[in-house]
Amino acid sequence: MRIYVDIDGTLTNIVEGKPVNAPPRQDVIDKVKALIELGHVVVLWSGKGARHAKKVAKLYNIKAVACLRKPHLIIIDDEVEQMKRRLPKAVISPEDFLAMDFNNKKI
Repeated sequence: MRIYVDIDGTLTNIVEGKPVNAPPRQDVIDKVKALIELGHVVVLWSGKGARHAKKVAKLYNIKAVACLRKPHLIIIDDEVEQMKRRLPKAVISPEDFLAMDFNNKKI
């Protein structure tokens, strides 16, 4: 499975509306790392840019395949209708992510 994970507010908490020096959400970080160990492909992204994403990956020892700036637009050449139907199910909150059972493939 390919999983794209936002950083600010997902891997880290946002304090007073600001992600600066935000404390980690260790439960989410641990689950992301476990998914990588299971062979899932994880990409980290952030509206603060790729450099910030790389810094967070290094700080928490997350072996993501890539660290990117959050996209403003996604353009795809195939399965557009499938993606439109599937996208609402593909975007989930950190709390829903923590509740998912990847070992039993209940995803």
